[in-house]
Amino acid sequence: MDYLAEEEGLIEAFARVVSVADGVAVLEPEPKTSCGGCNSLACGTHSAMSNRLAARRFSLVTAETLAVGERVVVGVRARDLIKAALVAYAIPLATMLAGGIATHVIIGRDPVTLMASIGGLVIGFGIASWSADYLFSAEKIAPRFIRRAKDEEACPNKSTEEINSCRNM
Repeated sequence: MDYLAEEEGLIEAFARVVSVADGVAVLEPEPKTSCGGCNSLACGTHSAMSNRLAARRFSLVTAETLAVGERVVVGVRARDLIKAALVAYAIPLATMLAGGIATHVIIGRDPVTLMASIGGLVIGFGIASWSADYLFSAEKIAPRFIRRAKDEEACPNKSTEEINSCRNM
């Protein structure tokens, strides 16, 4: 099922299968740390990242037979990522500015303009939330399975011992 692998503008990432049920796999993205990901429990990065990763889990419908603990490569089209960013950032910003500018032109008082800007921002967050729900439910923006990850892909420039450590993470 490599239908996206040759598509231009595809952003790929590694993920680990956490659970599988009825053709739906729950995946957890692999962290990319600035320290190089030594997986040392002594530095504290590992425990801090594990709590955040659990919150970033996502579901993936796939015809592939995946196993818990397996590493996979998932992809998102770059244009889909841009759509998501526009929904998340541009809509609230535009409604905040529209509310503030319109109120300032009509009423001209700073406290009222401030309140209208805040109101516009809240309305923008509501519209953005609704838009994001629509985009994800309609699967217009969704990560897709690309392939199973190879050991050497995930741990480049590492020894066999480090690759085994990475595999067992």
